[in-house]
Amino acid sequence: MRILITNNTLDARAGTELYVRDLALALNDKEHSIACYSPKLGAVAEELVKAGIEVVSDPCALTYTPDLIHAHHYIATAPALFAYPQTPAVFICHGFLPWPETPLIAFRQIRRYIAVDGASRERLMTDLGLEEGEIQIIQNGVDTHRFYPKSPLATNTARCQRALVFSNQVQDTSIGVLRTACENNDISLDVCGGAVNDPVSTPEAILGDYGLVFAKGRAAMEAMACGALVILADYGRWGGAVSASNFDALHVKNFGLRAITRELDVTAITDEIAKLNWSEGEVLAGLVKERATLEQMTTKLLALYEDVLAEDNLTTGAVDNEAASFFHALSPLLYERDAYATRLYEETKMRLGNEATSAALLVEAMVNLDNAGNTELARRLAQQVLFLQPGHPIAESMLKDT
Repeated sequence: MRILITNNTLDARAGTELYVRDLALALNDKEHSIACYSPKLGAVAEELVKAGIEVVSDPCALTYTPDLIHAHHYIATAPALFAYPQTPAVFICHGFLPWPETPLIAFRQIRRYIAVDGASRERLMTDLGLEEGEIQIIQNGVDTHRFYPKSPLATNTARCQRALVFSNQVQDTSIGVLRTACENNDISLDVCGGAVNDPVSTPEAILGDYGLVFAKGRAAMEAMACGALVILADYGRWGGAVSASNFDALHVKNFGLRAITRELDVTAITDEIAKLNWSEGEVLAGLVKERATLEQMTTKLLALYEDVLAEDNLTTGAVDNEAASFFHALSPLLYERDAYATRLYEETKMRLGNEATSAALLVEAMVNLDNAGNTELARRLAQQVLFLQPGHPIAESMLKDT
C-alpha cells in the first residue's frame, strides 16, 4: 500500500509530528510504501529521511501517486487532496484547541473521519456538522519497544525522589506550583520540553529515571510505559494521578484536555503526591502495554485503510468548486491572523517606544541628580517612567532613594 501522510509541520518534536514519525516508521516496517508531506520541514523530517522514508514540502514532488492519503491539518490536507484528486483519504483530528485541527470543509475524498478522543470528535461534529456515528475513535499508541520499565519504583528509592514536568506548553507559574508540591514531599523537580527551550529527542532515555511525571496525552502514556507514576497536568491545570482504577476512564479521554480540569492548587497537589502508591508503576506500565500500544493503533488504521480502498473508486468530481469552497472557508482565518499580527505589531511598537522614552527619562533624572541634586524633578521623571512601564525596577528604586 502506498500511503501519503500529511502534517502542518515536520519540524519540532511535538504531538502530531511525533505521531506521524512513529506511524510512518511502523507502516514502513510492515513493508508499505510511506511518504510524508508538510509545508514546513525540520528535525522530524530529517529523522524520517534517515529511516528511508520519502519526505516532501510540495505534494506534487512525490515520486509516485499514493493509494491513500492519511491527512492531518487543513493547511497540509488541502494541497495533498488537490494534487491527487482521485486518491481517497482518511482525516484524523488530534485536538479540541489547536487552530489547524479540522479540514475546514468536508472534502469529497475524505472517506473516514477519525478522532483520538471525545473532545476531538466533538470538534469534528461542531466544525463540519458530522454525526457522532460518522467519526471513529482510534486512540494514540505508545511504542513499547522504546518505552518500557527499567527498574521497579517500589525498589528504587532514588527514582521515587525525582519528578519531571514533561511538556511543550508548561508555564512558569505552573512549574512553581508543582515544584512546591514536590518539595513538600521531599521530591526534586526537573522540567523538559519546548516551552523551557529544552526539547528531548529521546525521552525514552530519561523517563525511566523519574518516579513521578507531570504530563498529559501521549507524553503521559510514554511516562507510564516506562513505569513512572503520572499526575495529569498541562495548560496551567491538572487532573489528578492516574491509577489502575481510573486508567480506562482516563484512556477514553486520551489522558488529554478533558482529564485536566482542576485549577492548580499547591495543597491539593501536595496531598495527591503524598497518597501515591509507588508499587502501581509496574501495573500502569502493564496496562499501557496491554491496551495502548503503537502496534494496536497501527493495526486499527491499516484495517481502516483497507476498508476505504475496497470501496468504489472516486470520480473526478468538481475539484474547482471544492477549491473555491476551501479558500472561501480559509479567508476569514487569514484576516483574523492578519488582524492579530497587526495588533501584535502595534503593541510591540508601543512597548519599544515606551522603553526608549523611559530610558531617556531615567538618564535625564540621573544626570539631574548628579549635577543639580534636584530630587523633586528626578521623582517626577521616575513617576513618568512608572506610568509608561509599571513596575520598572530602576524607577521604583529612584523613588525610594529620593
